[in-house]
Amino acid sequence: MFMTAIKNKINKPDRVNSYKKIPDPLSTDARKLNLIVIDDNEKDILLVKECLDFQKINLIEPFKESDKFLKYIENYSTSTLSQQAIPDLVLLDINMPKIDGFMLLKQIRASNTFKHLPVIMFSSSQSDEDIMKSYQLGANSYICKPNSLKELRKTIDQLFTYWVRVASLPGVDYKMTQFNKPRNSLQNFN
Repeated sequence: MFMTAIKNKINKPDRVNSYKKIPDPLSTDARKLNLIVIDDNEKDILLVKECLDFQKINLIEPFKESDKFLKYIENYSTSTLSQQAIPDLVLLDINMPKIDGFMLLKQIRASNTFKHLPVIMFSSSQSDEDIMKSYQLGANSYICKPNSLKELRKTIDQLFTYWVRVASLPGVDYKMTQFNKPRNSLQNFN
């Protein structure tokens, strides 16, 4: 009986191995994850950059001022797509001069071009009110900035492991169709 079970196992195709192999998102063949960091603290930006060296992540551009990111959103058009990487993810600080992270998150969610982007609030604030407000405004995640470089590396590693290996993000084809739509075509679609 045991030998019959083994023969049946050998003669039947293995279902797990018969599926099409899914490429590893972190392999050299995989497209890099394009990240935008918005944080007024130069030290925090440099630490995040250093941590990204160990990840398959392309830092598109760090923004130290919220209003510059708003101009980036406004100027992002199909004519610049060939020159700029399409962002996949936004890392956003709350405590920013001029326009804080909450207002910027509202603007991102109101933008036809960028509203689908996952936004991760990355702040030193551990306030329950800030965390709740972030989620109410449409943040996809809230992470308190760690106090040490070692912990920051660990946090960045876990964060991007999730967004690259676990979560499904819109592919380039989807994003290209969104960027090619007329600017006001999705305004009434909510």
